Amino acid sequence: MRINDIFSLRVSFTIAFLIIAAVFLLIGCGNGGSGGGQQPTTGSTLNDITVPIEDYNTALKANEPSTTSNHVQLPQDFQVDLLDGFTINSKATLQNIKISRTDNSAIQDPTVDFKLSVAAGNAPDACNSGTGTEAFQVKITGNEDFSSTDVSADKSTISQDALDIMSSKDFTLCTNATSTVDVDLTISGFNMSFSVEQSCDTPQNLKGTWTGTFYCEDVCGGIPNTTPVSDIELTITQANGAAIYIDDGGAVYFGNVCASSFTHSGFGSSYYEWGTVTMTGSNTAEKVSTWVAYDDLSCGGTCYDTLTRSAP
Repeated sequence: MRINDIFSLRVSFTIAFLIIAAVFLLIGCGNGGSGGGQQPTTGSTLNDITVPIEDYNTALKANEPSTTSNHVQLPQDFQVDLLDGFTINSKATLQNIKISRTDNSAIQDPTVDFKLSVAAGNAPDACNSGTGTEAFQVKITGNEDFSSTDVSADKSTISQDALDIMSSKDFTLCTNATSTVDVDLTISGFNMSFSVEQSCDTPQNLKGTWTGTFYCEDVCGGIPNTTPVSDIELTITQANGAAIYIDDGGAVYFGNVCASSFTHSGFGSSYYEWGTVTMTGSNTAEKVSTWVAYDDLSCGGTCYDTLTRSAP
């Protein structure tokens, strides 16, 4: 939404980033702001959240691994906090996966394996050699034409070793897909559950659909630019102190609600973004956020949203 989609040819990175996004993007409200300074109380969990993505399409040849590597460098201002739990609901995600067989082999019980792994720093060789630290793996099995499918596990939890590497903010993300038959694979979303420590005793209710306007003050290539005022719509889903929102441009943000403030981090198709939504009335709010481009951390800006809750 904030800048042009310059990552359209790297959709595989977006998919992998979606899988692990909550791991390193969830941030607490800290000791400042309304409700800050309180000790965490009970945890908050959001279950069965489906995060849509622009359709990812790829063709797999039988027994020919498809491997990609992406060097991820998160902005240093991105705050990284402890996450109580993060799970990919593989069974539910199957509803967003379409597999079409494209060969005529005699194999009756085809499978598709998908694995996500990480390595510290810029390490593309770890992807090619398979020596990265596994974060997540799932095997999809099907009948002859994949009209009926199942997964190796209903749910998969991101490994702690992978979390430790990703918390450095500088790592290589490896994706590997292998099929026993020729297939076309389409993924349109992931279903996940995540939990955070609830940092305030009385987080206010921000859930619902919010509409309003935003503009950004950007600097890219050393040239400042103020964008025109544009319309925005976003939907916040909340369970006590845990919250997620998806805007009308498909950007996804996770975070923590403390009193009247929702502090969040997230990403769009080509940018990272983090900031705070602060309620200014029972159904009004303001959002201030910072964004930077994936491929150029010197290109970014500050955005200002004025919002009204149009539906609970």
